[in-house]
Amino acid sequence: MMVGEDTALALKKLESALTKNAHVRTQILTLLMSHPDGLTFKEIKETLKKSDESINQALQALILLGYVEKLGKQYKLKPGVRDGIFRVLWAASDELIMEMRRKGL
Repeated sequence: MMVGEDTALALKKLESALTKNAHVRTQILTLLMSHPDGLTFKEIKETLKKSDESINQALQALILLGYVEKLGKQYKLKPGVRDGIFRVLWAASDELIMEMRRKGL
């Protein structure tokens, strides 16, 4: 979630990042969240054991969505993305809880 984005837009972007070919993008986001200094393409590929094409497509999508940046040979989460992901998920869970309460669940 970037500064100034409302929860709905941020949730939509996150949903987009995690739908088509979600497993690879989700794995890359998770991997980069645990490596704040970033990883090279080779390190990502060796860790996830996916094809070059699969990793490249996922990384390009994450870059276009504004979640990942490439600095030299390192891919890393853009500043604020880790916290943004947690804020979006937290807000979405709050909205879900409120909706469930309205429905008496």
